Amino acid sequence: MGKKRTDSGSCVSLGPDSLRGKRAWTRSRGGDISSYSISGDESQSRRMFPSVARICLVVLALALALPVPVLARSNRLGVRTGYHLFPSTPYLDRIEALFPERSFNGFARELFFEYVVGEELGLEIATGSYLPREGHSTEQTSTNGGVTQVDVDMNMRVSYFLATAKIFLGGGGRLRPYIGGGVGHYFEKRIMTVTVGSYPDQRIQGGGAYGGHMVAGVDYLPGEWFGVCVEARAATATVEKVNEFDDDFDVGGILIQAGTFFAW
Repeated sequence: MGKKRTDSGSCVSLGPDSLRGKRAWTRSRGGDISSYSISGDESQSRRMFPSVARICLVVLALALALPVPVLARSNRLGVRTGYHLFPSTPYLDRIEALFPERSFNGFARELFFEYVVGEELGLEIATGSYLPREGHSTEQTSTNGGVTQVDVDMNMRVSYFLATAKIFLGGGGRLRPYIGGGVGHYFEKRIMTVTVGSYPDQRIQGGGAYGGHMVAGVDYLPGEWFGVCVEARAATATVEKVNEFDDDFDVGGILIQAGTFFAW
């Protein structure tokens, strides 16, 4: 083991440990440890940690940005589900006042097929429905024979078929935002049953209507054969009244969904 004398007369150990880049200890003439420093392999490993973190961030950014093989697969088949909000209309306000404890907003589900043209255009057809919305109310009315109970039940169903064109933004990467719009046909059916005492009377209302919609969403493609999506849709489609007891009813509104799809 060798020693090197400093100007102050103290000696620094130059033994095998220090030569291998371990801890180097400085001793004073009195033999007490005055200071030590960390050098060599240990200090280099500490300086290496920030570099490793930066490399990981770069790799993650490239993984999100680089094209993936799924973009070459033009066909997609998937499902979406989400929550639907009807637009505010006089007719909706009236039926919600009739059923104050029941909101007619609710969940929806749909099946879609999309054909991707290149990296910027998608053509989609979808069919779906709002889950059945039901309401019930009970009132007591006075008649000549006394008090009679009146029960009102309503069952609302809406189904639709849509065609949508999408424009993908930001190039061909794993994360693909898009905007678009299209047209569709909606069919709405309301079954109203009014029971006075023990005598029910059923009335069926509704009809079909064409409408338009706009969409905005994002696809995420983690693999070659599948992806996930989130989408918001705003639509309008007014079903016209069929008689004097009915009223126009906009069955469009806002639909926010999430789903998954397979690509081939």
